[in-house]
Amino acid sequence: MIKYTIWDKTNIGENYPGITSPLTYSFVRRSYQAVYKNFCLRIGVSPTEIREKNYIFENLVGHIHGQLYYNLRSWYELLSFLPGERQTSTWFDTMLDPVVRRSIHEITDRKYSFPFRIYRIYIGVRFAILSVLFPILRREFDRKSSVLFSSGYSAHFSQMIDQELIGWFRVLEDRFLSVWAIPIINDFRLMVSYGMLVQASRLWVSDPDEVLRRLSTYKSMPISVIILRDSQHIANMIRETPLYFSLFQKTDATEVWKKLSHPSFRDLKYLIDAYLEQYGDRMANELKLEEPSFQENPIRFIELLKRYAKNKKIIQKDRTLFSETSKHWWQRLILYSLTRYVSDAMHQRELFRLRRLQAFRVAKNVYLECARRFVNRKKLHTSQDIFFLTHDEIMDSALHPSLAGSLFSLVQKRKHIQSEYAKYILPQLVLTDSSGTIVRQKVQSKISVKKNRNLSGKPASAGTREGEVVVMDTLDTKTDIAGKILITKTTDPGWTILFPLLSGVITQYGGMLSHAAIVARELEIPCIVGVSGVTELLKSGDRIFMNGTTGEIHRLEKV
Repeated sequence: MIKYTIWDKTNIGENYPGITSPLTYSFVRRSYQAVYKNFCLRIGVSPTEIREKNYIFENLVGHIHGQLYYNLRSWYELLSFLPGERQTSTWFDTMLDPVVRRSIHEITDRKYSFPFRIYRIYIGVRFAILSVLFPILRREFDRKSSVLFSSGYSAHFSQMIDQELIGWFRVLEDRFLSVWAIPIINDFRLMVSYGMLVQASRLWVSDPDEVLRRLSTYKSMPISVIILRDSQHIANMIRETPLYFSLFQKTDATEVWKKLSHPSFRDLKYLIDAYLEQYGDRMANELKLEEPSFQENPIRFIELLKRYAKNKKIIQKDRTLFSETSKHWWQRLILYSLTRYVSDAMHQRELFRLRRLQAFRVAKNVYLECARRFVNRKKLHTSQDIFFLTHDEIMDSALHPSLAGSLFSLVQKRKHIQSEYAKYILPQLVLTDSSGTIVRQKVQSKISVKKNRNLSGKPASAGTREGEVVVMDTLDTKTDIAGKILITKTTDPGWTILFPLLSGVITQYGGMLSHAAIVARELEIPCIVGVSGVTELLKSGDRIFMNGTTGEIHRLEKV
C-alpha cells in the first residue's frame, strides 16, 4: 500500500501565511529540529532513541509550493515519546484542530513491551514534574535568554571577519535553541490542560463552548494587549495635544515622520522611538525574515497612529475566569483549576512569542550583515536577495567563498519559482507521494464557490455585530477599517494592532487558542474562527450580521 505524507497548515499558517522565503523556511526547519530534540532530552527521552528517530525531527515542517506546512505523521510520531499515546493524540487534535485527525486504530494497533511501557511512564512522570515546577523553569529561561539577547543586540557585526561572525552566530544559536525547550514544555502543558478542560466541560457543563469563550489570561493582560495599551498611550497624547493632532490629521504619514524630528515634537518622537525600539518587530507576518518591520519602515506605524488618533482608547474588560455552574462542587473546583492552569499557560505562551520574535531579529541582523558583504563582493545584486538563499547556502558562501557557486543564478531561479507559486491557492491540507508531488488534492488558480447567504464557524468571543466587512489577505495600515468587521484567512500576533479599530473579527482558519480569538476575548470584540471559504464568499463592502456566541453569520442586503 502506498503511504502518502499528510501536510496540514492549520496552526503553522497563523505564523507563516502564504508564500514564505527559502531563508525563513530553512531557519524555521533548523529551529524546530533542534528545539524539539532539546525538549525530548529535557523530559527524559534517551539520546540514543533521539538519534535513531532523527527523521522525525528533520521532517516536522515542509515547504510545499512555497508555503509552510506541518508533517502530521512526524508530529504524531513525536507524541509517541509520551505515555498514553491515544489520549495525547486526542489532546493534540483538540488544540491543533487539523483537517484530518489521527486514526485511533493506528494507535491501538501498536504493541509495546513491558520495559518500554515503564520507560514511557518515566517520561510522563518527568514531564509532569517539569510542568509543576514550570515557574522555576520560567526564571531559568528569563535569566539565560536575557544574557543571550544582550549579547545579540550589542554585537558589532561589521567589525567581525566572516569566520568570527558565523562562529559567534552558531554559538548563540545553539545556546538559545537549547533554552527554548522551556517554551515547548509550556506548549505541551497547554495542550494537555486545554484538552482536559474541553473534555471536562463537555461532560459537566450545559454550555461547554461558553467555558472556552471565557478563557483569558487571568494573571495580567497578554503581552499583545500591553503593546496595544502603549500604542494607545501615544495616540492619546496625539489626540489631546492640538499641535500633535493637527500634524497627524493634516499631513501624510511620510511627511509626519520627517517633521517629528523638529524640536517642537521632541516628547512625542521620544515615545514613538521607545515604542519602536521595544516593540518595533511586532507586525503582521512578523516571523517571516523577509518582511520589513515597523523599525525598518516606521511610516506604516505612523499610518496606524493617524487612525488611532481618531478613535477612543482601549477599554480593558474585567476578568472572569469561570462563572458557569455545574452540578457538584468538586466538578466546579476541577473546572476552575483547569481554567486557571490553561489561562496561565496561554499567558506564558504570549510572552514566549515576543521573545521568539526578538530572537528572530538577531538572526535577521546577522543574515543582513552577510547580505551587505555579499553585495559589496558582487555576489548579490541587493541585500533583499539574501532571503532567496537558505541558511546553509549563506553559511557556506561566507566560510568557503571559492567553493560557492553562482548566487546570482540561484536567486533569479528561485524568484521565478516563487512568482509561479504565488499564482496558486493551496488547500489547508495536501498529500504528497515519496517524490514530493502533490496527489489527491488539486492546486487551483481560482476557487469557485457558491455564495450562500448564511455562514457559520466556531464562536470564539461572544457578542453580536452588524456592519460592513473589509476583507484582507495581508495587513494594510492604509485601509479604512474603523468600525468595520475584519475578514481574513488567519492572523498572527502582529495583526493585533488593528483590533482596537474593529467592531468584529472573522477568520477562515484557527481555533479557540488562535491569536485572533485570544485578543478578541480580551478586548470584548465578537470573533468567529474557522469559517470555511469566508474570504472568497464575502468581499469588502458587504454587510453582515455576526453572532460571536453561536458562530452564525448572515449576509445582509446593502443599504
